[in-house]
Amino acid sequence: MRGTGVFLRALGDDPRGAAKRASDHGLSWVALMAIGLVGDPPRDHRQELGPIADHGQAFREAGIDPWVWFFPLANAPAKAASFAGEALRACGGSGLILDVERPYSGRPKACRRLVAASLDELGEEQGIATTSYPLSRFHPALPWESMVAGTGMPQTYTIPPDWARRAVREWRARGHGSVVPIGPAYGPRSGGRLLDYLREAYVDGDAPIVEGIGVWSWPQLSLREWRALEVVSSWFAIR
Repeated sequence: MRGTGVFLRALGDDPRGAAKRASDHGLSWVALMAIGLVGDPPRDHRQELGPIADHGQAFREAGIDPWVWFFPLANAPAKAASFAGEALRACGGSGLILDVERPYSGRPKACRRLVAASLDELGEEQGIATTSYPLSRFHPALPWESMVAGTGMPQTYTIPPDWARRAVREWRARGHGSVVPIGPAYGPRSGGRLLDYLREAYVDGDAPIVEGIGVWSWPQLSLREWRALEVVSSWFAIR
């Protein structure tokens, strides 16, 4: 995974319009939700495969790589990975993004099963990524070593820039081959502050210190943030 991308939680009824907007603002990839969590207590919510297929086709035709993102419970990781694989094949996607958070705290076997089952769903040209909280010291029970696979995507939504840089170093040190952190389209570091935050966190001089940058999430993006993404995309365009 390289360049700039955005996470899509809900898939609307205009995939070609979404693909055009992404292309017009320089995105390299998008993450389409296959499984999310809803309710209290949380339960899996699965996206229908039809919209995933339609969006995957539209984004691919626009030259943008669709990835499949899923945030499953830990009670049946292999079944979750199997459905994510169905979604991946439906959209002709470039790979799977595993969201490993609170449900996997203290459950390294379930996490290892999720990673192994997800790898089984991939073809030779497809990739894998994992995303979670940015810094391990705040979530010591999470099975950090068990989730190391492919690209690492720390969720740097609320932390200051120096902590975001620390997160990049930490994820690299655990063994991720590349790091693509995720910044926020909500909260105090979003809007007119987003570009300055991402630059301070992830750029030295005129060169990014990461292989790409993602943003959470599409429905929250304002016009100002879309314009910021054009600039962020330019950091990776010639590298």
